[in-house]
Amino acid sequence: MKKFFTMVAIAVAMMFAANNANAQISVRAGFLNDIYGGDADATEAGFYLGASYNMHAFGDFNVAPGVYFGYSKDRMDLRIPVLLNFGLNLTDDLGLVIFAGPQATIGLAGDVYDAYKRFGLGLTFGAGLTYQKVSFEVGYSLGFLNQWDGTGDYKVNFNQFTIGLGYAL
Repeated sequence: MKKFFTMVAIAVAMMFAANNANAQISVRAGFLNDIYGGDADATEAGFYLGASYNMHAFGDFNVAPGVYFGYSKDRMDLRIPVLLNFGLNLTDDLGLVIFAGPQATIGLAGDVYDAYKRFGLGLTFGAGLTYQKVSFEVGYSLGFLNQWDGTGDYKVNFNQFTIGLGYAL
């Protein structure tokens, strides 16, 4: 549990430590689909909500650490991505964003953790459209670590598909 609070504290510190006039806090929520890959073949629908802190890095690139709570039928988790975003203005109000970066996942609760590990690492990537302060994004998180912690020689990774809306504060 101490590791969990340390990870959350680091993510929150990253979100608020930057001193950048162009930095923006965004809140997001949407649909998620947990996909159990490898030797498991199952999916579970749910939702996510959270926030990110978008900071200018260089050129049209930004860095956005975030913290998101996810819930599906048998699983609650905390996702902590650090994404590199590339933004392209299509018009004065409409923009395209492409993002990718590493993500840590911490299992909070759920029946699934009777046989699976609570900590995972992976890669998140996706794209979205922004209109003024509102965004629509589609993303995928690909889990790299074997999450299986039960008996037998199985390989299972947690993946997530997301569709959501965001608002820049």
